[in-house]
Amino acid sequence: MTDLPELIAQTASALAVLSEHARSNCSKAMQSVRSGMNTDLLMISDPLVRDRYRTLVALLYDIGWRGAGQAHRERQIGDARHYLRHVQHTLESVIDGAPLPRHAAPPRPDRPGGEAWLPPELPPHWSDPPDGS
Repeated sequence: MTDLPELIAQTASALAVLSEHARSNCSKAMQSVRSGMNTDLLMISDPLVRDRYRTLVALLYDIGWRGAGQAHRERQIGDARHYLRHVQHTLESVIDGAPLPRHAAPPRPDRPGGEAWLPPELPPHWSDPPDGS
């Protein structure tokens, strides 16, 4: 996995094509995600769970900053949404004291094809709304 400072450095040219307003909003959103990660990781003791969380943030940086996979915009959205749900289910398992969902290689946003990433085993409540309603 690419570490975040290196990932940020790789995105400088991608940001040049954004308007000043878009660049500012993107920068604020990514900083918020990164800040949240740093806070949340202090509370997560399981290294596998920490790694999945870091991978989620790196995926968001790849898509949001670097623009990886822009040719497949709908897949980008699906990849981010599905991996976020996978991490959410992982965190729920930790809270419930249940076994963690099986490891799944994270999505690569710049891969060929238009199918969104899915974990190898979908939990029974996968299609429930993310907010629990």
